[in-house]
Amino acid sequence: MFMRHNTLLYLLTGQRPDGYGWEADNKPYDAMSLVSGNIDDPKKVSKQLLTLLLGGGEPHPDRLNSLLNYLITQHNQINNETVVGLLTLITAMPEYQLC
Repeated sequence: MFMRHNTLLYLLTGQRPDGYGWEADNKPYDAMSLVSGNIDDPKKVSKQLLTLLLGGGEPHPDRLNSLLNYLITQHNQINNETVVGLLTLITAMPEYQLC
């Protein structure tokens, strides 16, 4: 389970679990390419990413709330860093481990 989570984090950020980055490529992943439409609405962005990574259907309210709570700590800004943070949280969810 940790390997699956760490692999996606490595692909998204280039950061290995031991803290050392990928020496051959220091260009960060453009996570904003996963977000379309109105990026000023944290709830829509969160739902969109949940649907993208976990599949269709209405996301569980607790899962959505955890993403929205994270965005509150980031002043509801939607940028590359916060989208990577959202993806990180989604990959830690039990539903992601089963998909």
